[in-house]
Order: sequence, then structure tokens, then C-alpha cells
Amino acid sequence: MKHGLEIMGIGLLDIKNNKCMMLRVQQTLGNSVLKMRSKTLVEYYIAILC
Repeated sequence: MKHGLEIMGIGLLDIKNNKCMMLRVQQTLGNSVLKMRSKTLVEYYIAILC
């Protein structure tokens, strides 16, 4: 674990068998990088999902 490190994970859940398969993991960008790209955090997350 590292302080300040954040990731977003997208996975498929199988509730019946109590399993999860990760499809994608993406490290969240910092505020300075988001400003350079002229994006908000919400816009960044939507771009990952698309």
C-alpha cells in the first residue's frame, strides 16, 4: 500500500459462486495531469469506461 495511490478497477461479479474477474485496472491521474489534459476526474472515469 502506498499513500496517495488510487486505482479504479472494473470487474465482473459472479455472486452465486462468490467470484470476481478483473477486466481492467487503471491508475487515477493526479490533478496536475488532469488540468493539462483539460479534463475533470469524472470525464476521465467516463473515458476509461467507454
